[in-house]
Amino acid sequence: MVIPVSGAAGADFSTVVILVRGNRELQTHVDLVVTRTLRVLALTVESDVWSMWLNGYRQTLELIEQGDRAGAVERYR
Repeated sequence: MVIPVSGAAGADFSTVVILVRGNRELQTHVDLVVTRTLRVLALTVESDVWSMWLNGYRQTLELIEQGDRAGAVERYR
């Protein structure tokens, strides 16, 4: 199923970005929000809501690959 795989990938992405900055407390809060959001997204599989997340992650990864750390952080925020 696409939702659990996509959700896991998104959660992993967030975890890497947040923990690299050393903010475990923020990670705890993000975990709660991601869990709730995935429940909502599971109800809207055909929705365009997914494209917002996918585009944001894609753009952040492109900035990381270009070596633009500040730009990647700004885009992620």
